Amino acid sequence: MKIENEHILSAALRNGINLFLGAGFSLEATDAQGDNLPLGGQLARELIKHFNLDDGFGNLSLPHLCTYINSIHRDELLTYLVKRFSVSNFDPIYQHLADIEAKWV
Repeated sequence: MKIENEHILSAALRNGINLFLGAGFSLEATDAQGDNLPLGGQLARELIKHFNLDDGFGNLSLPHLCTYINSIHRDELLTYLVKRFSVSNFDPIYQHLADIEAKWV
């Protein structure tokens, strides 16, 4: 495989790099029920349904929605999020990330 700027990548791998993986991991990972992990908009819809909120709450941003739910269902929200984001399966290619020496700043 041809890697553009391979010398820069090689130097970074020797000296340590920082990785920001974004949502890519979530797209291929699943929870204990075999459901893909949700991204922001999907999580908001799930929370509205789970907490039996009016559809009008769909106009709130995810942070605002979580702030509201947290104010009335703190423990249940935490339980839901921990369960929903407990990964049971993910693309094996992500195992290679453990082989990278990353510097944490």
